Amino acid sequence: MDTLLYVIAAASIIAGLAGAVVPALPGIPLIFAGIWLVAGIDHYDHLGLWWLLGIAIVGAVGMILDLLAGALGAKRVGASQPASGVGRPIGRNDWSFFWLARPTIRSIPRRPSRRVGRR
Repeated sequence: MDTLLYVIAAASIIAGLAGAVVPALPGIPLIFAGIWLVAGIDHYDHLGLWWLLGIAIVGAVGMILDLLAGALGAKRVGASQPASGVGRPIGRNDWSFFWLARPTIRSIPRRPSRRVGRR
């Protein structure tokens, strides 16, 4: 059973590392989840409370910097204040938790628009 949990933890860490390149994957939370799982499997013998708290603080700072960089980047290219200050963090947090649902949401057929206008 421990071997399966180690494989799941390794897959979580690898997916988190891929999240550093792929924007759809929440990289930092996946890496932290994998590290926490490895520590739990080991009964916190090699990686104790203080190390996990330190890693959690570094991860939280990383998430804050990621959100701040996105907001500043949006502002630099001309986004409005509400979009760059509020919309980015809300969208990022929403996406971090529901990124697995994307293929399902995109497969929902949409009705064609019935707008009548000039061509």
